[in-house]
Amino acid sequence: MIRPFRPPPTQRMARQPVIREPASADNLESVQSEPTIRRWIEGLEESVVVLESGKIVEANSRAPMLFGRSVGEIVGLHLKELVSHESLMRLVHFLEFDDPEPTLVLGLRQDRRTFPLQLKAVASIIGEGRRLRVTLLTRCGAVEKPANRTTAPPV
Repeated sequence: MIRPFRPPPTQRMARQPVIREPASADNLESVQSEPTIRRWIEGLEESVVVLESGKIVEANSRAPMLFGRSVGEIVGLHLKELVSHESLMRLVHFLEFDDPEPTLVLGLRQDRRTFPLQLKAVASIIGEGRRLRVTLLTRCGAVEKPANRTTAPPV
């Protein structure tokens, strides 16, 4: 009996993560990744988001607190919706060029206050043709100011 060749376990390719389809614009429910990835990001002490082309597809429980929102409110948003207008060019550079260096932006809380926020890509995950980017979010300092002093905050 002829058996097909199978490389030794050390040479076999690791199983790629199985990821569900991304949330559509109409459906902003949480896109759950493979349980292993979910457990990994939840186990980290830092705030973490998983991005697909800048759109948040997963977040650990600490990330939403930075922005004064719930997990359901940030999953499905593009990261540009959570930074100030002044930080958009830095964010675009960070996302488009896969910059390995941390990037400092002004995060935008739901109450429109801003805060210094460091973004750092820590891993790229490719599965089923999708490229996901695991990004650490670190609050830097305690300075907060209104995002736009000419308009009143939403009521």
